[in-house]
Amino acid sequence: MAGGDRVVVPTTAFFPCALRSCAWMLSLALTTGTLLVPTMANAAPKAAENKPDQAAAKAFEQGQKAFKTGDYRKAGEKFEQAYELAPHPSPLWNAARAWHRAHEPMRAANLYAKYLRIAPEGARDRNHAISGLKELSAKLGLLTINATDVTDIRVDGKPIEGSSLYVLPGEHIIEGRATDAPIRVTRVIGAGEAMSVALVPPPPVVERVVQRVEEKPEDRKPEQFKSESFVPSKRGVSPTWFYVAAGVTVVVGGVATWSGLDTLNRKDDFVSAPDQAKLDDGRSSQTRTNILLGATAGLAVVTVVLALVVDWRGEPVTGPVHVGFTGNGVGGTF
Repeated sequence: MAGGDRVVVPTTAFFPCALRSCAWMLSLALTTGTLLVPTMANAAPKAAENKPDQAAAKAFEQGQKAFKTGDYRKAGEKFEQAYELAPHPSPLWNAARAWHRAHEPMRAANLYAKYLRIAPEGARDRNHAISGLKELSAKLGLLTINATDVTDIRVDGKPIEGSSLYVLPGEHIIEGRATDAPIRVTRVIGAGEAMSVALVPPPPVVERVVQRVEEKPEDRKPEQFKSESFVPSKRGVSPTWFYVAAGVTVVVGGVATWSGLDTLNRKDDFVSAPDQAKLDDGRSSQTRTNILLGATAGLAVVTVVLALVVDWRGEPVTGPVHVGFTGNGVGGTF
């Protein structure tokens, strides 16, 4: 790559590095007493007090050597180690470039983003970091997590710094904790996509206590008491049914009377001049009359029953009513 790939600047025989990286190394060297200059009597105690800086300088040097030999993974690890021991934008920038070369876009993009957050506005490599991040962000997704009163936020099981994280396209699990309640959401993101994820604590569980109050008998209203043996009575039949039945009975009875008279006339005709045709007509008329008389009798029974159960005054019928046919006729009990 062009100037953005710069990790070193071969201007001195000192550690070949970017200009701001050299300044950082120089500050560490002055602090730890690693330059070839006369040391004072208290140099050893000073060096002992700055062992993290010595370790950072060593890790940085190892990262530079690994980068020069093309071992970009090792270089990225060492530069990140140097940053953890002595935070400074320079090893962070070098780590981002190393992981970019190692074809680890997600790791490189997040390091670029972190570098841009902490590097000064006038940092030499700032524009290169912007270009690198722009190139990688087209291949990644950006998750922005919005969470209030949520701790231990993780994406795919790993804690995150800040509120945004570049991830590979696909499904990701975002987790957190609110008090003692875990929160877990799953999102699917595509390349070049930016997505906002809200981690919302679950609503508090409110336990409802229902107190059952036993009502005392003396507190009840009089109408609340019911006799166990009391059975609500049914009201009687509407008078309309009686009138309908009576009307039908009268009509059918009238027809039966006419049929009976007709039968008698046919009988007289047969007696005066007997023949087979008159005999057949007389029997047919007799059968018809018998049927009509039976129907009239049945309707008369229904009419009588309705007369007994009709609610003539709008009062309920309190007694049971039974109507049936017996061997001698119609019977009923009330």
